[in-house]
Amino acid sequence: MMRLMIQALCLAVVLAGFSGTANACGRKPAKVQPVVIPAPVCPPVTCQTVVNYKPVTTCELQHVAYYKWVVRYDSCCRPYWVKVCCYKDVWVEVTRCVPYYSTICYSNYCS
Repeated sequence: MMRLMIQALCLAVVLAGFSGTANACGRKPAKVQPVVIPAPVCPPVTCQTVVNYKPVTTCELQHVAYYKWVVRYDSCCRPYWVKVCCYKDVWVEVTRCVPYYSTICYSNYCS
């Protein structure tokens, strides 16, 4: 019972302190004016599109010529050597520079 009375008394003291009426010294609490900070004036944001290049490696099929020696026979069945040009398909790595676009936005000293 005593504990309940102490809690009620503490609650009354707390509410009286925040009610805006006279405090223990007999004066009303001073009203605090909020401080208004003006927003910084920033220049407009400038955006620029930039073209950059990056290397890209791909594989391509190329038609490559090569030479080899082949045995042929004449009309009298005598062998002779002939240099013959042949072709083969080969996968080759090719590196190219490919353009890509990026947009850069910036402003002066505003955050």
